[in-house]
Amino acid sequence: MDIFETMITMFIYHKCLQESDLLMNGRLPLSKLTTILQRFNFEFIGEIKEYWIHTIQIVSNKKTLDFFQVNDIDCNFENDWICQECKQIQIPAFHFYQTDTEEIYNLYEVKYKQLLLRIQVYPNYFLLKIVSESKLSDGDMKLFYII
Repeated sequence: MDIFETMITMFIYHKCLQESDLLMNGRLPLSKLTTILQRFNFEFIGEIKEYWIHTIQIVSNKKTLDFFQVNDIDCNFENDWICQECKQIQIPAFHFYQTDTEEIYNLYEVKYKQLLLRIQVYPNYFLLKIVSESKLSDGDMKLFYII
């Protein structure tokens, strides 16, 4: 099987703070970062530059440039988490000039049971994500009510 033929269905949970009935904020205060990094023994992966062109995600770690087609299936908000179900497939590299978004962050990751915990640190805030191959139950999520 070729690397570009593997489509992965995954669930990405984005920690959010609900600010009103219609507004959720995923930007978590840096004051909470050290506690979370230590609690789960996160490992520093490095500085990442991420680009998006419509549904194409391009990720650079200064050594490689990976291209992914990401298609959302479902998205909902539950108990301070946005649950994004999506399909992702690695696609062949291509040349690009204009992008919809570009961002640079420091990435920390740790495997926890069957999950990948990911923290993206920006100058004034951080994002906390949980990546799973299956939908998590409320019981699973209680382990991560840390903010």
